[in-house]
Amino acid sequence: MRSIFTIALCLLLSFPCFAQETTVNINLSQLDITGFPEEKIFIKYASYSRRIPVEKKVISLKVKSLPTIIEIRTLNKHKFTTQKMIWVEQSDLVIKGSIQEKTINPVPYSDLQVITDQIDQNKKPDPVKEAELAYSQPYMVYLNRQRSFLKNKYLTQLVEKAPDSVRDFWAFRSLTSYMEEQKLVGYDPDTKVFSHLTATNKAREEQRIELSGEKPILIDFSSSSCRPCLMDIPKMVAIHEEYGDQLDMLTMWDDPTYETWTKVTPKLKAQIVWNSLWDEKGVIYKRFNIKVFPTYALFDKSGKLIKTWHKPPKKIGKYL
Repeated sequence: MRSIFTIALCLLLSFPCFAQETTVNINLSQLDITGFPEEKIFIKYASYSRRIPVEKKVISLKVKSLPTIIEIRTLNKHKFTTQKMIWVEQSDLVIKGSIQEKTINPVPYSDLQVITDQIDQNKKPDPVKEAELAYSQPYMVYLNRQRSFLKNKYLTQLVEKAPDSVRDFWAFRSLTSYMEEQKLVGYDPDTKVFSHLTATNKAREEQRIELSGEKPILIDFSSSSCRPCLMDIPKMVAIHEEYGDQLDMLTMWDDPTYETWTKVTPKLKAQIVWNSLWDEKGVIYKRFNIKVFPTYALFDKSGKLIKTWHKPPKKIGKYL
């Protein structure tokens, strides 16, 4: 049972503590898919795509919040094409028209569908000159899905100039929360320059790591579920012993829980005498776009990325 304190705190922070997924029932019986094999037509929500089967005329889709956007997409030679972005305000939706003739329309039809249609033509509206689109609810929803692909400068400008009318909308709150998390990571994926990051240490406290400006820094992106990461620890120890006076080192762990990080192979991890932190909020790995474990990234004194490896670098000395 939730305590009165927890409920009060949730209300104070305006956080959707009791929010649950909503099921949207999408009726496709009036959508003409002539010209497209059924296995090549999909409904997309967020990062999830679901094939539209011919034999099933109603698809139930779970969404985190309403209103939101879904997409009708086609697949041709491994390439997805968005045929229509649809604004969804309620849990029952009928999609009519023809994919081939590009006459897809939702019922009920919302005035915000007109704005949703504009997004495909203008995916990065100017917050000042095109404020009506930039601060519309459909664009806020779209932006939440694309935020990791956009430059922080644009997102910051958009958030700073936002009118009060959009600040309580769930998608805008999600965007501002994302921006706050990004402040924890001083890394620009466009210029590939690192300055600082904040993560959780063994005492379960936030610890800030900053580029010293005097030494390069080698960041080891690992996971306790990655056997090569664990087996490479002795090799990293050898690098520290040989180059510790010329090189700063940091090991970042991408683990689901604190217990996983601290209790999996603790004796092996005890060999790590340099900074070793846990990406508790899961934002550091996303910011650095780490997709393979382990990844070793070397940054020079100014923070510029020099090189990355997927094994401990044997000849790192030539970069120091």
